[in-house]
Amino acid sequence: SSELATFRGALGFAGGGSEADLVGEVRVIRGLLKKITDGSAAAQEKREGAAIARANAADQVEGQLSTDETLDITCAGLESNCVDLYLQPIVSLPQRKVRYYEVFSRIRNKEGSVIVPEQYLHLAEDTGLISTIDNLLLFRCIQLVRRARHDKVEVGVFVNLLAHALMDPEFFPQFLEFLERNRELSESLLFELSQEDAVNRNISDNLAALRRIGFAFSMDKVTSLDLDFDNLARSNFRFI
Repeated sequence: SSELATFRGALGFAGGGSEADLVGEVRVIRGLLKKITDGSAAAQEKREGAAIARANAADQVEGQLSTDETLDITCAGLESNCVDLYLQPIVSLPQRKVRYYEVFSRIRNKEGSVIVPEQYLHLAEDTGLISTIDNLLLFRCIQLVRRARHDKVEVGVFVNLLAHALMDPEFFPQFLEFLERNRELSESLLFELSQEDAVNRNISDNLAALRRIGFAFSMDKVTSLDLDFDNLARSNFRFI
């Protein structure tokens, strides 16, 4: 569709914001990339330990990447902007009219092949890079939405927001400052949290900060319907 084509074009779009917005973006991304670089070096021992723990299982699958190869592709892909955002349409029935998109990420290697989160998430957790990687991917999703809005695409987008992003003392204040300068994004952007994270009291203050500047939430990975729906509504959860 023309909307999806515009979204794809937005990935390469470099304009559309004020000087302050662009400076803010560069500052956040530079800080996250530095953490990836520093973390890659600092996590070398952990990486070797993880390789021993997981290599046997990985080698049993034909064509499966080794632990080191997967982590190298992850770090290099993030540093070189080889991150693709996949958009899954969410439609209303019976009309099948697209109302929203849910954003997923894939990381490309030098040959153009992709690795999916199922391949790198456990390794990133083992090496201490998971928070930085998720924060950077989240920020790239935000950039996509802002640039798409510049091209007059008026559709909602669901983006995953994990608890450790909200609890990151370096990332979250910068992220909140960026969103405060771009409050118009709240018309198009919905943050998606798992049920476990949504009821985590350690992040309630930061969720409230996002709510105060107009952002709404969605709950997924629901394992129990024993929920306080009135409280969820007051907390600006719009979807389950």
